[in-house]
Amino acid sequence: MLAVVEEHKRDQERMNKLSQMSGETFKNHIFETLSKKRKELKNYVGKSKLLVVDVWASWCGPCKREIPHLKKVYDDYKDKGLSIVSVSIDDSDKKWKEAVDKFEMPWEQLRTSSNEEMKSFMGDYLIGGIPHMIIIDKEGIIVYAGSALRAEKGQLQNLLNEKLK
Repeated sequence: MLAVVEEHKRDQERMNKLSQMSGETFKNHIFETLSKKRKELKNYVGKSKLLVVDVWASWCGPCKREIPHLKKVYDDYKDKGLSIVSVSIDDSDKKWKEAVDKFEMPWEQLRTSSNEEMKSFMGDYLIGGIPHMIIIDKEGIIVYAGSALRAEKGQLQNLLNEKLK
């Protein structure tokens, strides 16, 4: 019972930290593209009104269910100032590329290229599970970070309608 209470306490602390992350400046990280080029997150921030960083993996069922909804959001909002970049935490380069081909996501696909980079990225953005979204405004300020926002349920669209007025 004590272990359950401790785990709940840790989850609450993480949720509190996530809510405090809104308003902070984004933390830059280096990723790898499908063509093995190294790209930094800062290369994408400021190019549009809002940048959605979608953290996912090819083996994640909820992530795969979210992709068609995210594609619709992209189509509906790209001309209003939205850009998306996906960051995979896949261990397998092959499985990542197969999933990207299968789902035909029209935005930039990135991946952490080492376990150290993945741990650093996940730690900086308090990623405890996926799918996870980080939304960054044009000035580099985090608008949202967490796992609760879903395009599938219309929650992402509600936030975008508010922020892209």
